[in-house]
Amino acid sequence: MNEWMIFLGIALCAVFLVGLQGRREAKRQRAYAQKLIREEYGTAPMKNSARDEAAVESSYLHAQKEFFLDDITWNDLDMDRVFRRVNYARCSAGAGELYRILRCPVMEEETLKERDILAQSMAEISSLREQLSMALHEIGFTGKYALEEYLDYLDNLGERNNYRHILFDLLYVPAVGLLFLQPAFGITLLFLALIVNITTYYKEKAEITPYLISFAYILRMIRGAENIGGILTRAGRSGVLKTGVPGTEEVFANYQKILDQGIRELGSFKRFSGAAMSMSNPAGGSGPLDILFDYLKMALHLDLMKFNQMLQVVRQKDAVIRKFVSAVGTLDACICIAYFRASLEQYCRPERDRAYGILAEELYHPLLEAPVKNSIDTGKGVLITGSNASGKSTFLKTVALGAVLAQTLYTVPGRRFSAPFYRVMSSMALRDDLIGGDSYFMVEIKSLKRILDAREEMAGEEKGSFSTGMREEGSGGMERAVRENAAPPVLCFVDEVLRGTNTVERIAASSRILQSLTGKGVLCFAATHDIELTHLLEDTYENYHFEETIEEGDINFNYLLKKGRAQSRNAIRLLQVMGYDSDVIKEAEDMAGRFLETGKWEM
Repeated sequence: MNEWMIFLGIALCAVFLVGLQGRREAKRQRAYAQKLIREEYGTAPMKNSARDEAAVESSYLHAQKEFFLDDITWNDLDMDRVFRRVNYARCSAGAGELYRILRCPVMEEETLKERDILAQSMAEISSLREQLSMALHEIGFTGKYALEEYLDYLDNLGERNNYRHILFDLLYVPAVGLLFLQPAFGITLLFLALIVNITTYYKEKAEITPYLISFAYILRMIRGAENIGGILTRAGRSGVLKTGVPGTEEVFANYQKILDQGIRELGSFKRFSGAAMSMSNPAGGSGPLDILFDYLKMALHLDLMKFNQMLQVVRQKDAVIRKFVSAVGTLDACICIAYFRASLEQYCRPERDRAYGILAEELYHPLLEAPVKNSIDTGKGVLITGSNASGKSTFLKTVALGAVLAQTLYTVPGRRFSAPFYRVMSSMALRDDLIGGDSYFMVEIKSLKRILDAREEMAGEEKGSFSTGMREEGSGGMERAVRENAAPPVLCFVDEVLRGTNTVERIAASSRILQSLTGKGVLCFAATHDIELTHLLEDTYENYHFEETIEEGDINFNYLLKKGRAQSRNAIRLLQVMGYDSDVIKEAEDMAGRFLETGKWEM
């Protein structure tokens, strides 16, 4: 008996020490998270492996979306890098919602202004921002699994019950009883019961692990929402929300209502779930408490049995859960917007005071170090000329990104940005498709065709089209057109149109294509080396250019946009700077000179 008391005492001490170490580790991690939340504000996001592992695309792929950036445009504009630049998210729901926001520009002002109110409030009320960020941090990330994805495939699990798990747990009863009567036999039976339970545990868990992780995440979201609700309640009572921008109290009240409803309707999901699901990392962590929970789950199937109970609730409350996740994610995403704004040298909110064209003042690209700011005010298409590396492509990406951020984050890097709502499309960073068997030229004409099709879709609208509504009623007309399901006008960006074919056919075809990308329902920005196009299209396109200087063997670019077509021809001189043979340089200059005089090429 004394031996058993000693054994029990040692076991209790071990459990106490494990728990104490777990508390210390949790306290250390919490302190680090609080430090990170403060230090990241006003800087670029610090590297966070959890953010990188989050399955952020799922919110976009599983969302209903009328307007979105297609894959070509997303890749052309380096939007994965832009997303990482903006991603300060503290939880998977926030990272996923931020990705969806960037991927799906909206065509009405109300949603954008709501995001602006939330972001501005987070910026102005630092205590609220830090408390909410900490609550979101405690929700955390799901890792490589996406909650929305597994919600879509719950039916694959079929019907499940706990009869088998209860039977396996009952095996321990005779084993424990025999420990006092026949210790050797009892230990043997106990060991066999453990083997059976562990074997069946891993067999079944392999099937449900992704879902179990998702369920654990929902549970953490419920607890996080309870914390968020408490924070917002205290902020409202203290009057701190009244110090924010107009509408702050109403917007936060709406989100708190959604969270409270979700908490109520998911009460049965949470009930009695703590013993099975309350670990810091549902994927299995390395901390002492995580290890202890893992052993208990293997031995008793606690998480498997609770999973079957939760499964029924999730199937019944699917719509509630999705709305709940979206609300939590939106709060986190708007905190990201506040952090992003604070990290920018300068930013502005977009204006909607024009029916067509774009006005941009001191616009710059947020991914560049020491970017050069440029301005443009145009009511028609734009042709940009200049040498390679002079800044043409970067400027196209800057304007395109400005338009995207205006309709997503309500935040444009620059001093002023005014434009109507556009459907942004591009054809820029293309490659040949070896797997599909398409040459660069085929890839290019397919890419351009989708823009022309979008333009035709716009032109084919009969009832109050976007362009008609905008010209008659301003931004209100556009919002009305959206509600009436009219197609939005296209804002497109084309870099070196038809570069994959010969000069004669390129100029002939590209001039007609660019001409088609003007007028009703479309605004085109294009970069080209073909000066001929600037003459052929001077009635429908404004000409701008970038230029470089060559001094003492060095190439100097100032990356400043200038009005008019490029006048310099420095390509051959650039060969000289790069160390090409002098004979090659001279012969090339002579050939170019003769062509300009005669219009014929001669060797």
